[in-house]
Amino acid sequence: MPVPIFLLGYDIEAPPERSEETRHFLNTAGEMHRNLGAPCTFFVCGKTLEANAEEFRKVRRGYPFIDIQQHTYSHILLKSLVQKLDSPWADGDTGKVFLEKGTTVYKGESLQRIAEEVSKTSALLKDILGVECAGLTTPYGFYRGLADRPDILEILDKLGIKFVRSWSRNENDWVPLSLDIQPFFYGPQGFGRMMEFPVQDGHIKRRITGWKKHGDHFKVVKKELDYAARRGLVYSYAQHDWDSIKEDPGMELTARIVEYAKDAGMEIMTYSNYYKRRLKDA
Repeated sequence: MPVPIFLLGYDIEAPPERSEETRHFLNTAGEMHRNLGAPCTFFVCGKTLEANAEEFRKVRRGYPFIDIQQHTYSHILLKSLVQKLDSPWADGDTGKVFLEKGTTVYKGESLQRIAEEVSKTSALLKDILGVECAGLTTPYGFYRGLADRPDILEILDKLGIKFVRSWSRNENDWVPLSLDIQPFFYGPQGFGRMMEFPVQDGHIKRRITGWKKHGDHFKVVKKELDYAARRGLVYSYAQHDWDSIKEDPGMELTARIVEYAKDAGMEIMTYSNYYKRRLKDA
């Protein structure tokens, strides 16, 4: 059985007016991952990078184990969502419904807008941090990722994107996503060197269990980590800058998750390094 893998990627997306949250996160996450000896990946929006350029330079200089990739420039929707909910979803702390029952359609952006957003962010990563961008987390995430959109894959390929996190939802464009959906290459679409990383969304899980109910959220993630560890799977997990510190300014909950993955015998890697390993073995 293969060694199970734990991949932790943070979508860093707080708008410029909330830069205080981003900066708090950058300082806290960097030290936490250093103390645990656990690499991770930051997927950053271009707007957020521009507003916090010096703080990201400090991350680049001080935390070489943190891989930095992109999350588009302004958090755009790459393809349309058709979100079907069989029941309303409520906040675990307040009980307030945040999504009503029914079907909601969110329209994706044009191919031209996608190309502009991705190319602009890659240029910013190069200019500000000296990073050659190879990875992209799509805002929101979708059912089947980009498997049904070879036109979008073609754009990303031309812009140098080698791997994406875009499959985070089930056939209803919602959760849960099966843990058995594992990283794969987009060979049938004509992009055999571009990898998809299906991803579990920690934000939705925390909101449903309750931001203050750290123990309840840990139980949910622990169950998933146990499943992945027993079967030698890749567990790809997403958090954000703002939600990682919400009701947890020291990121103790995240540290507990990382420590548990290590204790479960999972190898902790960046997305870039896992991609390079798979590409070499392909």
